Amino acid sequence: MQVHKQFLYSFYIRIFPSLRAWLSEIIAIELHRFNIWRPVFLGIGILIYFNANLSVSSIWEVVWIVVPLLFFVYLCIKHISSYLRIGIGILLLTLSGFYLVELRSYLVEAPVIKEEIRHAPIEGVVRSIETYENRARIIISDLFIEKLDFQETPRKVRLSIPFSHMIEDLRIGDRVSLTASLRPPPLPSVPGSHDFARMAWFKGIGGIGYSTGKMDLLNKPESQNYWDKFMLTLSDYRYHVTQKYSAPSLSQNDALPGLRAALVTGQRSQITPETYDMIRDSGLAHLLAISGLHLGLIAVLVFGGIRLFLSFFSSIVLNINTKKIAAYCAIFICFGYMLLSGMTVPSQRAFLMISIAFIGVILDRNVISLRLVSFAAFVILILYPESILSASFQLSFAAVVGLVSVYETSYMKSLYTHFQQSYIKRLIGYSLFLCITTIVATLATAPLSTYHFGQIASYGIIGNLIAVPLMGLIVMPSALLAFVLMPFGLEIIGLYGMDFGLTIILKIASWVTQLDGAVIQIAQYDGIILAIIIFSCLWLCLWKSIIRFYAIPFSILMFLLFYQPLNKEILITSQERLFGVKLARAEAYIVTSGRYRFIKDRWRERWAVKELKPLSDLEREIDYTPLDTDEDVCATDGCRFSLGNQLVFYTTLRATALATCSMPHSIVIYPSGFVNCKNKKTLFIDRGDLIRNGGYLISSVAGNINIRNVMEERSNYPWQLARNK
Repeated sequence: MQVHKQFLYSFYIRIFPSLRAWLSEIIAIELHRFNIWRPVFLGIGILIYFNANLSVSSIWEVVWIVVPLLFFVYLCIKHISSYLRIGIGILLLTLSGFYLVELRSYLVEAPVIKEEIRHAPIEGVVRSIETYENRARIIISDLFIEKLDFQETPRKVRLSIPFSHMIEDLRIGDRVSLTASLRPPPLPSVPGSHDFARMAWFKGIGGIGYSTGKMDLLNKPESQNYWDKFMLTLSDYRYHVTQKYSAPSLSQNDALPGLRAALVTGQRSQITPETYDMIRDSGLAHLLAISGLHLGLIAVLVFGGIRLFLSFFSSIVLNINTKKIAAYCAIFICFGYMLLSGMTVPSQRAFLMISIAFIGVILDRNVISLRLVSFAAFVILILYPESILSASFQLSFAAVVGLVSVYETSYMKSLYTHFQQSYIKRLIGYSLFLCITTIVATLATAPLSTYHFGQIASYGIIGNLIAVPLMGLIVMPSALLAFVLMPFGLEIIGLYGMDFGLTIILKIASWVTQLDGAVIQIAQYDGIILAIIIFSCLWLCLWKSIIRFYAIPFSILMFLLFYQPLNKEILITSQERLFGVKLARAEAYIVTSGRYRFIKDRWRERWAVKELKPLSDLEREIDYTPLDTDEDVCATDGCRFSLGNQLVFYTTLRATALATCSMPHSIVIYPSGFVNCKNKKTLFIDRGDLIRNGGYLISSVAGNINIRNVMEERSNYPWQLARNK
């Protein structure tokens, strides 16, 4: 007891003051950087909303009391305690993020089709057109649907229309009529997969479908307001430019037109799956997403070109600051490029940062810093909080945060100054900084790439070292030249330059993908692991003192605590009734079907397997083998899998389903019909359960069985409640 008291006394007298002084010193260094963390805590609140599935209507009654009270305390303690002030500020930002999504959901609320409608006469205004190989995908608004009341009519629907049903020279803004079959936006195929219904809710799309009859052109609608007219005109012009850039290639390369359009207007619908897979596997997929690289190149071209042009006029150079004129022009051109690209989240982030950077040029200040990145993220999350779930938002900001945090260090600044002393050193410095940029961006986005796409491009750095300079020196200048010459009908000159550069990039991508081990497949891990990695990376990048390096042991410790390897997993969808199983020996099987390529590709990426084998490969040579062994096996009457300490039976035969129902401590999956299984010790999943609950995910992690379904994870969200009304 005496030793214990002596230790406490020693800690209080000697260690505690030193520890407190050290913490005070760290906080004094980092206190001004807490502002950079604002979008992080706002984003945490947004992510809590999207993952909690809470009944928000009851929480709204509390928020009107809690938030004003916290804000009042936040103002009152301004001169009392900075630590408590920071803590309440963090809580306020998190709560604000949570309720920001709820507010956004309320503002975009619109009717959703509740059940399938066949051969319904439809009238509406064409809002967008995306062309594919033999069909088009259009979005129609201002709808009149004969089989629905006005209160039940969605704001927009998305239709797939074959070219044979479309009218010639269809333009955005035309009012058309046609017959179509409509259905609600589809639910996630299984828990945790892409939620199209959620995405459609925030875009105002209340139904999807396909045409069942030819389209007719009606009278042009009268625009209700100037904003509506502007958006229709912009969408029509964007479609017109897309058609110009996707003109047939002079080299007869079918991959080039789609790539041209993707780089200018962001329309990637004409890129063939084979071309996209090759570009993705080579680590060059970021070149197709209009973001900071593209807007930055255009900004540099416009800024440098205008300064060069004005330098030929001595009277202007002597009397006007040409650098500021060029900055104004670059902001204007980048704004137009953002509009032309469809105002995607990466393009908005890039435009915000480029605009502020050029405003710094106008005000003779250098504003490139993490504060600028934080401001851009904060603005986008306030305007579009749902964008935090998109891979484009995450990858875009991950790359920028990593690059800025590296280049704002004193060592990189001195290194940059060293390579500005001569033209030869500038050339060497350009090559060096290109390598550093590629490596940093690749490492910063690697965790997100593996989570979303299930793979890493091993030689992506090599491909980017060649492809990125080609984009800056040939492709993007040619794209800008084609746009300038388009009013004169001479865009072919610029398109030829784009084709030349893109052909080389495609050859590089083909060469990289043919190397041994070009793609490393990684099975999708749990979201908590991704959250730990992202938070650790932010901790490493956003702080400035020595505490930033504590993120490394923290991330390793958390990874060891939370990571659990997936032994087996079973997925079954409700709509398509697809059944897939991933076994412990890194093999995956699926009920054979020639359709649903998208779902099967996502499952293949999720399990990190090269192919999904047909379930019949598990059948025994003797087709009447009973389902009573301890191994994973299939027979003519169904399949049996061991999952933890339970057995899982899958069958499409009613007799087998009834027989397995009596087995205790088992899970029976019968997607073909309805069975009333009265055995309470057996979890029975039939067609009725799949209709009510959506797809199922059954997994075994460290011997524990985890059963999830779609509805239990989304039942309280507005985009689901609108379907149930």
